Amino acid sequence: MRMYAEVQDYKIDVRGNAIEIHMAHQDSETFRETFTSFRPDLDQTQIAALVAQAVHYFPMMQFLLEDEQRRTFTAQRYCFIGSIDDWIDIGYGLLPTLVKRYVKHLGQESYFELF
Repeated sequence: MRMYAEVQDYKIDVRGNAIEIHMAHQDSETFRETFTSFRPDLDQTQIAALVAQAVHYFPMMQFLLEDEQRRTFTAQRYCFIGSIDDWIDIGYGLLPTLVKRYVKHLGQESYFELF
């Protein structure tokens, strides 16, 4: 993520055979500025705790382990079309190749063009 994606506010979660990338639904920097201006009595640690409580993360991309021996994965992105609202496959292969190819689209308009 650090090498290929421009997004800064994300979480990575491993669940079973899936590596999920969650992105913040809100801009955490905006929350930080808001809390700082309304609560100047709080230090940065307290502000960070409030921001962590306020920001919600949503799964945007995942990599599913398909073949444990070959270490191949299926890349998926979350589709937000009302009739779908589910994961759709966007690629298959080795994890480093998939990460390089797809995470750069997170937070970009090109994300919605991935099929």
